[in-house]
Amino acid sequence: SVTFPDLDVNNELFKKNLIMPEPCPFLHQSLPIVSIIRPTNTEGAATGALAFLTAMGLFTGQSQGFFAYMKQLAADADSAMRG
Repeated sequence: SVTFPDLDVNNELFKKNLIMPEPCPFLHQSLPIVSIIRPTNTEGAATGALAFLTAMGLFTGQSQGFFAYMKQLAADADSAMRG
């Protein structure tokens, strides 16, 4: 199941009612005003996304080489560190 943490704190960036687009200078100053939903836990996100899309049939008919490449790409993405 999905757990949503209570982000209703005294920080304007985490208000639950912020459904309107806001400036996102923390990403890049040149980006337009947008609404962003970010995962709070990204561990295994790329591998999970690949498994989900594969189960949906998005990659039906692809070769074993394709899947080997995509699995390695997802594993590399999951182990990447910012900085």
